[in-house]
Amino acid sequence: MDILIFLSEFMVPLTVFYIVGFGILSGRPVFDDFLKTVAGILPTLIGLMAAVGILRESGFLEAAAKALRTPAGWLHIPVPLVPVVLVRLVSSSAATGLILDIFKEYGPDSLIGNMV
Repeated sequence: MDILIFLSEFMVPLTVFYIVGFGILSGRPVFDDFLKTVAGILPTLIGLMAAVGILRESGFLEAAAKALRTPAGWLHIPVPLVPVVLVRLVSSSAATGLILDIFKEYGPDSLIGNMV
């Protein structure tokens, strides 16, 4: 078990050092490639977060949860989890924000908190 803890603590730094080392040894401009990747991903991330924020604030997610109450009941999914399921299809980080809201309201040790 100790070896798993050791490996999990060093996996991310090892991966970063591997990527940087491989880039340096192959003569690639690692920092420039990183900036190009960030510049390509950042507008999408900002757009997704803004869209999910708008959906949350407008009440659309709550309306969708109420509209999907019956199908969710067939699948034994509590209604407060329906917005998380819908948002998770689009953005994992936005779903995490909804999960934290559920933890604040119901608690992490509640049935809904455990299900989410």
